[in-house]
Amino acid sequence: MDLLDLLENVDVLEVHGTRAREIEGICYDSRRCGEDSLFVAVRGARFDGHLFVPEAVRRGARAVVYDREIARHAGYTAVRVRDSRRALGVLGRNFFGNPSGSIGLVGVTGTNGKTTVTYLLESILREAGHEPGVIGTVNYRWGSTLTAASHTTPESFELQRLLAEIRDAGVTHVVMEVSSHALELRRVEDCAFDLGVFMNLSQDHLDFHGTMEAYYASKKRFFTDLLAGEKNGRPQGRIINLDDPWGRRLAGELGAKGLTTFGIDSIAFVQAGTWSTIPARPGRRSKPRQARFRSGRPSSASSTSRTSWPPRRRPATWGSRCRRSSGASRPPGPSRDVSRGSARRASPPSSSTTPTRRTPCGECCGTLPGSARDGSSPSSAAAGTATAGSARSWAGPPPRGAISS
Repeated sequence: MDLLDLLENVDVLEVHGTRAREIEGICYDSRRCGEDSLFVAVRGARFDGHLFVPEAVRRGARAVVYDREIARHAGYTAVRVRDSRRALGVLGRNFFGNPSGSIGLVGVTGTNGKTTVTYLLESILREAGHEPGVIGTVNYRWGSTLTAASHTTPESFELQRLLAEIRDAGVTHVVMEVSSHALELRRVEDCAFDLGVFMNLSQDHLDFHGTMEAYYASKKRFFTDLLAGEKNGRPQGRIINLDDPWGRRLAGELGAKGLTTFGIDSIAFVQAGTWSTIPARPGRRSKPRQARFRSGRPSSASSTSRTSWPPRRRPATWGSRCRRSSGASRPPGPSRDVSRGSARRASPPSSSTTPTRRTPCGECCGTLPGSARDGSSPSSAAAGTATAGSARSWAGPPPRGAISS
């Protein structure tokens, strides 16, 4: 690819050396540079890529993008930019042909529940006749491809490469977990999102953000900077959980344009509850009891499906069908069924992130009214999908819930 075409929309300050170069690849790790490649010097948490420019040139880099002074020589083209990390994403988008522009892209952000929502949306999209892909904490998956996840949200260039691979495989829609780290490190700024979902905000990752206000600000930028316009002639959508106090604040600050709200206890555009039948003790004659398992996961997925793309075929009661349809994925981690003949008292395993709301036996998924026809309902796997590192922000274990008579 021609270097000048590759630099389109990059905030270039100055160029030293010839601009007439053909670039065969892009690297930001000097050890991975090949012949006729472009090396992007990015400052990381532990290492500064500017220190490895000589090694990148020895390995074949013929152009270098940088944002602080380096020793230049005639062997390569030196391109000084305002922000190397920001340039990395733009270069990736240009190199791979703006992959997110031709597929439907949903970003899900929040402290808890991102992984479960991506599984639900994946099933809904598949049931509606689309070809879904998922980029998240557990893995990256589409079609018959399953890849272990290196990060919840990959580095900006790797993300563009991944989206291009997914697009070329015939995938029509991608659901992505968008972490606050990715927002702070500008990994998703060159992705064209159709919809963004805000789940909740609780005390986590403060070792990185410092304060809750800074944590909230990183989440808010997703909606104000990346979801405030149009994509392919359609307004970008913003879907907010009103049951979370930070969500209520965010909805108030965003305004009504392109906004869809969901909740259970709040008056919202989409309101839902989940129900399960808990039988009496064996041998006792009494009617089964109905317990309301409150959960934002199914209602957030329902809100997204209502405001996104028309289905190629109309799904039936999606709460049950998405769980049973062929190819449906189920969130990993511990889960249990509350069904006839099961124990009446249950307590979920501790998770490494504190729930934003206390509910009996965690939270249920896949059991919207009318969907649990087999008398059972699987509890959420949020405890199993939380990352181990997130426990650093907590001094003690999170609260535990229980179902009892």
